[in-house]
Amino acid sequence: MNDRKIEIKRNIIEQFLMKVKDLYRWNKKLVIYSLVLIIAVSALLITGVVYIKSREQNEIKTLETIINKYYSDKANLEKNINKTIDDLNELIKSSFYGYVNKNGYYIIAGLYLSQNKYNEGKEYLMKFADKSPSSFFAPLALHRAGIICEKLNDITGAFQIYNRLEKEYKECIISDEIYYNLGRMYHKKGDKFKAEEYYNKVIKEYPVSIFSSKAKKRLLLLGYHKESVADIKPN
Repeated sequence: MNDRKIEIKRNIIEQFLMKVKDLYRWNKKLVIYSLVLIIAVSALLITGVVYIKSREQNEIKTLETIINKYYSDKANLEKNINKTIDDLNELIKSSFYGYVNKNGYYIIAGLYLSQNKYNEGKEYLMKFADKSPSSFFAPLALHRAGIICEKLNDITGAFQIYNRLEKEYKECIISDEIYYNLGRMYHKKGDKFKAEEYYNKVIKEYPVSIFSSKAKKRLLLLGYHKESVADIKPN
C-alpha cells in the first residue's frame, strides 16, 4: 500500500488566527505590556471624563448658590451686586470647561442690566462674545451691547458693534435686524446712500421679516415714494 500524504488546508480565518497565535508566542511580553498600557490609558480617560463632569456639576451648584443668595435679599440687590459679581468672577476663573466657564460672563451681564448698570452690563456682554464666539448667544450678546450703546448715545460704539456683527455673524438668527440697524446707523450719520443700501438688503433678503416693513418706512423718510418701495421685489 502506497503511503498517502494528507494535506490540511486551512481557511483564511484559521490562517489569521494561527498567525496571531505565532505572533503572541514570539512577542509575548510586548503583547502583555501593550494590553496593560491600553487598559491603563482607558482607565485614565474614564477617570478624567468622570472628574470633569463632576467638577462641572459642582461649579453649576456653586453658581446657583451665589445667584440664589443674591436674590434672597431683595431689599439690598443694588448694594450686594458688586460682592456677587466678585464671587462669580472668581468661580469663572477657577473653572476651565463647561457651562460656568462658557456662560459666566453672560450671566454677570444680566445681573448688571437688571440693576440698570448699562456700562458694566455692556462690558460683560462684550467679554462673553469674545470668550465664546461660537456660542448661539454670542451674536445676541453683541446685538444687545449695540442697543445699550445707542441707549447711552454712543452712536460710534453701536456702529462698530453692528459692523462686527455683519462681519462675523452674517447668517445668524438676527441677521435681518443687524442689517436694519446698520441702515439706521448710516441714516443717523447722514449717509443716505448706505442707509438705502442696507434697508433694501433687509427688504430683498428677508421679505417676511418685521424689519422689512420697518425698512420700507425708513426708506420713505429718505424721500422715496410708496410706489417705488412697493416695487422692490425679493430675490
